[in-house]
Amino acid sequence: PGFWFGEDQARYLLSVPKSESAMIFEKAQYKEIPVQNIGRTGGKALTLNGSPPISLEELRRLHEFWLPNYMENA
Repeated sequence: PGFWFGEDQARYLLSVPKSESAMIFEKAQYKEIPVQNIGRTGGKALTLNGSPPISLEELRRLHEFWLPNYMENA
């Protein structure tokens, strides 16, 4: 997950409507900014290129409950 979602001062994850993705790629290319489409969202799953869909409910559960679960098992 860190590979896909890790953000730092030189790398950001953006979610844009499909209708605007061509514009984003064009502007990034003009400014010589590397950009890559890593997947799409929609419905009840996140789909990353070349990987099976990931349940949004599962992602939400992992995000919201990791700290309470960690503290409970510490």
